[in-house]
Amino acid sequence: MDDTIKKLGTIRSQDEGRDAIHIAVFTVQAKSDGYRVPGHPCDKNGHHSPIGAAETIGVIDPFLPPSTFVRAGEWFYVYLKPASITGLRHVWSHPAFAEEETPVPTCAPKASRKRSAVITDAEIKTMSATTAVTDAERRVRIFCDGIGIEYDDFIAVLTLGRVHGHRRDLVMYDDYIVSDGTDLSGDIPSGILQDVEVIIGTPLTTRPTHFSCAC
Repeated sequence: MDDTIKKLGTIRSQDEGRDAIHIAVFTVQAKSDGYRVPGHPCDKNGHHSPIGAAETIGVIDPFLPPSTFVRAGEWFYVYLKPASITGLRHVWSHPAFAEEETPVPTCAPKASRKRSAVITDAEIKTMSATTAVTDAERRVRIFCDGIGIEYDDFIAVLTLGRVHGHRRDLVMYDDYIVSDGTDLSGDIPSGILQDVEVIIGTPLTTRPTHFSCAC
C-alpha cells in the first residue's frame, strides 16, 4: 500500500492490479461564497492555487459535483498530496499543520468492515470531467485578469445576477454587466461563457455580451 501511494500522480508502464490505499483528508470551512472545482489544486485554506505552487498542499474533494458552489460557513474536504504526511493513525501529521492531541480510546475499537476498492462508473465520469473543468477555469481566469475583474466575482454575477464584489459591485442585465463605481468595459466572448457553463455544470440563463460602467 505504501508503494502504491508513492506512485499516485505518475504514469505507470504496466498493469499493477488492484489495491486499496489511505488518503489523508481534512475539512475546510469556506470563509466566503464561491465555486470549488473538484480535483483542483488548493492551499491549506481550501482556496484554489496554481499547479506546482509552494502553497499547494492537496486538491479539492474530487468527488464533489462539478462545479460546486460553496457558501460561507459550509465545510468541504481537501485531499492532501500522496505521501506528504509524516504520521498516520487516522489522525495524521503534516508539516503545514499544528499537532492535535489524540484522545485515548476507552474501549477496544470495533473491527473494521472491508470496503470494495472497485471504482464506480460515476466516479470515473467525475474524474474525467475534472480535466475539462480545470482547463475551462484556466481560460476564464486569464480572461478575468486581462479585463480587470475578480474570477469569483465574474462567476457569481453570471450565476446570481448581482454581487457585492471584492473591488466593485456588479449587476447583470440582459446583454451586459454593469460595474458600479469603477471603469470596466470590454466584450465577453461566447467561448468564455461556454467555459463558465463547464465550470458550474449547468447552462447560463442569461448570456451578456459586454461590460459597461455605471460611473
